[in-house]
Amino acid sequence: MLISDKMKSSERRLLVKDLCARIPYSGRVEYEDDQYEILGYVHGKLIIAKPLSSISKPVNVEECKPVLRSLSTMEEEEKKKILQKVFGKQANKFTISNDGEIVGKNASVMPVVTPEIINKYLQELYLRDFDVNGLIGLGLAIER
Repeated sequence: MLISDKMKSSERRLLVKDLCARIPYSGRVEYEDDQYEILGYVHGKLIIAKPLSSISKPVNVEECKPVLRSLSTMEEEEKKKILQKVFGKQANKFTISNDGEIVGKNASVMPVVTPEIINKYLQELYLRDFDVNGLIGLGLAIER
């Protein structure tokens, strides 16, 4: 499934950025019609391995598509768990919209956006394989 012929350099940068962010969370990609786990990124190559395998191989990023979930597929219980991890005791004041935006449950409540909050939220989304960079819509990822 080679997509490099039609991939713009801006799309490649976005894909590399997204895939590298998923390394700590055992993100998955499709490569040669099979699924692999992302292990790392070295010298411009993505390091992948089949699940439960100790054999890894370097491949071109353009030859892989991450397997992701659309933000709109997030279930209510999942939203509650994510908000609890991000906001702790304040979680019940917020909800997550279908496009992934954290919003107050009423107009007078606005989430405090700090680097720590953003980092916690992104970690939870990456952990659950959500498409935070719009790769599915660009044709750079496969929807799970």
